[in-house]
Amino acid sequence: MKPVVAYVDDDFSNLSFYKELLSSNFAVETFSRSLDLTKAMEKKSFDCFIVDIYMPVVDGFQLLEKIRTNPETSKTPVFLVTSNPHDELKVNSFKQGAADFFDRMIKKDELIARLESRIKSHRESISFFKMGSLSIDLLQIECYLGREKMVLTLLEFKILSKLIQSYPNKVTKADLVHSIWGKDLVNANNLNTHLYNLRMKLADWDYEIDNHRLEGYLLTQKNNE
Repeated sequence: MKPVVAYVDDDFSNLSFYKELLSSNFAVETFSRSLDLTKAMEKKSFDCFIVDIYMPVVDGFQLLEKIRTNPETSKTPVFLVTSNPHDELKVNSFKQGAADFFDRMIKKDELIARLESRIKSHRESISFFKMGSLSIDLLQIECYLGREKMVLTLLEFKILSKLIQSYPNKVTKADLVHSIWGKDLVNANNLNTHLYNLRMKLADWDYEIDNHRLEGYLLTQKNNE
């Protein structure tokens, strides 16, 4: 699955242009108002934000502050963009927590490379993950389903953490065993028991753990229709 990039701009032609420009490398979701993005952030997570500076009601700097003060997005890379760049604007962008800054004359390859680099670094450094209604904190070893704290064993927490960190890729049985026990000499029934118990505890989650036999395990979104 492609990294999910949120692009916010009050100019619909810009939204259309950048969605087409970046769609080969990213899943781009566009928002014409800052408020629309803040509402979307309550329901899903993004790998990166691109925010136009000059917008009515809530401008780019104000939206950047909202993103930075939200614990779930405080470290997510934010790119600020404008058609009229100048040194003072760039300095203020970085002072207020922007990960990067670009003007609309930037070349496609350079923009994609910078986005990919920031997203990669972010993914390698974060300890907090949110998928649907579930959030997990690797440092605090805590997991919440909605507002309810989950009671997981340490092994169940490790399994879930590995699957979430690997999403949307499959995790082979060997990799899962190695990341949890550090060795391959584990009875298959032992792992299956932990997976079964974990599935039961996460029955109300909007994702499920699928077993792809020889290929491994994968988190997939449930079809609730």
